[in-house]
Formats: sequence, C-alpha cells, structure tokens
Amino acid sequence: MKHQKRFNNIKINTNTEDIPVITIGDKSQFQQVFLNMLINAADAMNEKGTITVATRKIIEDNESFIEVEFTDTGPGIREEDIPRLFEPFFSTKPEEKGTGLGLSVCHGIVSHLGGHIKVKSSVGKGTSFIARFPYFED
Repeated sequence: MKHQKRFNNIKINTNTEDIPVITIGDKSQFQQVFLNMLINAADAMNEKGTITVATRKIIEDNESFIEVEFTDTGPGIREEDIPRLFEPFFSTKPEEKGTGLGLSVCHGIVSHLGGHIKVKSSVGKGTSFIARFPYFED
C-alpha cells in the first residue's frame, strides 16, 4: 500500500500487541477488509495525513476477540451518517470516488467470520473503524 500513489503523503503507523493473532478465515477476505479500510481512510483524508493500524486482544463476556482498529486523521463522519455507513450504496464520497459498497462488503465478511465492525468518529478529528474477530487460543 505504501507504494501506491494515493499513499505518498500518508504516514502509516502500526501499534500491535506482542501476541499471536489467531482467528479463522480466508486470507483474501481479511485482505479485502483491510485494503478497503486503508483506502477509505486515504480517501477521507484527501490522500494526506496519518493512518494508525492497531491490534489488541480483548475479552468481553468471557469471550476472546482480536480487534483491528484503523484510525485516520481525516475530517470525521457526521453523526447522522454513522447508522447508514454499512448500507449498500450509501456513501459520503463524491460519486466518482466510490460505489458505496466497500463498507457493506466489509461488514458482511466480518459478520460471516463471527465478528462485527463498529465506528467511532468526531467531526474535525478523524475516524476509527474497529473490526473485531473471534480469537482462538492455542
């Protein structure tokens, strides 16, 4: 990704816990979700800014999950748009920038893998998409 033109003026930080990430799924599906998240972040920032990718293991209701969080320094998403972000064909981008299918597809993939996606955003401060996947112990 770092070598694509749209990422020339974007700094990508990683913040990963020193634990093995163990989940079940098709490599191409994970790749599709992660690429879409990075491309959406780059588009939101008009191809300049910082994207931070963080991973962590969490436990909720006695279940273990791996979270992968994609945070950008873009303009944020209006609160009234957040409930519609995962609807097919809904987009906050100009028509020439996308179809509004990327987040819907990501939502479907993550759900199929037993996880879910949530979003946190502040207008003027940026956005985080958090994909949560079941964690399988060794």
